Amino acid sequence: MAWQLQDKLAPSFSNPKNKKMSKPKQEVEKEKIEDILTHYNEKEILQRVDNNREILGDLINSLESEMEDSIANLESDLLNSRDSEARNVAHKIKGVALNMSFPTLVEISKKIEQAIINKDPERDHIFKEIKEEWEIVKKILYSKKTT
Repeated sequence: MAWQLQDKLAPSFSNPKNKKMSKPKQEVEKEKIEDILTHYNEKEILQRVDNNREILGDLINSLESEMEDSIANLESDLLNSRDSEARNVAHKIKGVALNMSFPTLVEISKKIEQAIINKDPERDHIFKEIKEEWEIVKKILYSKKTT
């Protein structure tokens, strides 16, 4: 399930000529730059790490398993009506998204947090949005690897 970004992404941030990873770049290239910024603001995160691409690569490498685990935990908590735990996990996802400059994921995480608090039946639909957005973010990160 988890895509293997470890040992693949960090080298490209320190060496842009490294092209080990081979995800379909054209999937992301179809989106306009403005559209990509709604999912991942690389300029913003680079400012946070003093434009150090090696640090950024390390952050992204550690992010992969954390996000996959968090999304799986959120799904399990929602399915088993563990609202308190689900809200905590949604809050964690929101925090990671804020720190990593994933603006759309931030907004969706805010929505699901409120849906859990309000026992909104739409929370299952919102959860699907989180999963879909994470897939978009992964594609963008893969495309950054191959550029």
